[in-house]
Formats: sequence, structure tokens, C-alpha cells
Amino acid sequence: MPLTFDIQPFYGGVSSTQKATWDKNLFATATYLYQLCGKYSGVAKGIAAQNSGQVTYNTNTGQILNGLMPVQYQFTVGDVAAPLNGTNLSFVINDTRIVAGSFDLHLDGLETPESQTTQVSYQELYTTTTITVTFNQAPQVGQIIRYQYLKGLSVNNGKQTQPVLKYTCIGGETEITFTDLINVPIGDILTLVRSGNVIQPVLGTNADMNALEYDNGAAGVFTVPTGDIFQAGEIIQVLYLA
Repeated sequence: MPLTFDIQPFYGGVSSTQKATWDKNLFATATYLYQLCGKYSGVAKGIAAQNSGQVTYNTNTGQILNGLMPVQYQFTVGDVAAPLNGTNLSFVINDTRIVAGSFDLHLDGLETPESQTTQVSYQELYTTTTITVTFNQAPQVGQIIRYQYLKGLSVNNGKQTQPVLKYTCIGGETEITFTDLINVPIGDILTLVRSGNVIQPVLGTNADMNALEYDNGAAGVFTVPTGDIFQAGEIIQVLYLA
């Protein structure tokens, strides 16, 4: 009687069921890593786009820069402090040394395309101090918009980047103080991070949950938005020039 054989795929000594589980877990892990690293993609693209990358300049102005930094922001459409209310189509970002072409936007976690007519999309218009973002249809109340862009670190007039300041919150604080920041103006705060998220320092009373009020170096104090408190274990980090 002739022998018959069923040839099965070889999965490295594991069952096809186990392999499927591993593949699923690998995909989930890869997606998570992409989300972690995605915020740095803008920096990489900006450097790669500028000649050899050894000289960094602002494509808006031609100004030579000390480097690039990503600016990230997130808001929920319809929130009190949000620039979109569910009916308006555009909002304006105000900043300095904006690098043209670096803007990137995600709607509810999905990267949103530019200049499309068959789905929600947007267009951006740059000046040296603004980005005007206009949608082809209004994002709905409750949708989460997260965007990032690059700005340049200006010529520092002899100032140097200082070691990162770090504070771990006890919980319940409404303000924290870095004495090293006394006499350091807001323009010399390069990066402000709250629990892993890059946020903005702002002057004056603040209701924006993606920012911290800064006293502009009077005492080195950061204050939470109105109605917020620092949670136990939150880490605040500051990169600055002095």
C-alpha cells in the first residue's frame, strides 16, 4: 500500500494557532511603538528635507537655526477652549520660527489627508508666524484633533541648552517651582513635557488643558489650567536656554 503524506506549513516548531496569536501580538506591539515614535517623525522629515542635514534653516525665512523641535497639541472639538466648535472650518496656530511644510494632523487617531474631496481633509497655509488650517468639512463635536509641526531653535546669542529639569508631583499641587528658571523668559523654554506629552508654556491665566501657565521667569513657577491639579506621580520636564 503506498504511503500518503499531508504537507503542512512549518511555523518554526509551533502550531498555526500559536503563530496566529504571535502575529496578532506583534502587530499590536508594532502599532504601539509607531504611536510612541510617531511624534518624532516630523523632526526626522524636517532634517532630511534640508540639504545634508548639517545646516538647519527655516524654509520660511532662510534663518539659520540651532536646531528643530516638535510642537504638539491636542484638543476635543466643542470644548470651551477648543478652536473648533463643530461648525467652523478653520483655525489659526500662532508661533514663531514655524517651519513650512512640517504640519501633520490626526483626527480621532487617524492621519488626515490633505486636499482630498472624497473624505475629510484639510489644507494649511503658512506665514512666518502662523499656520492657518482649513477643513473641507467641519469636524464634529467630540472628535479629537491632534497636530504637530516643527519650529526652529533660534540663534541663542551665547546661551546654551541646560540640563533637563525634572519634577515628580506628590499629587494635589496646582503649581510647581523650578528655581533654576528664575529670570528665564518664556522664549527660552525650549520644551515643556507633562507626563510624556509635549505641551505649551503660556503667559497669563490659562484654561487650556494642553498648556501650563508660566510666570515668565519671575520665580520659575508653572501653574495648572483652571480647574486642574497635578496628579501623584506626574512628571514635569523642562528643557531651556540660559
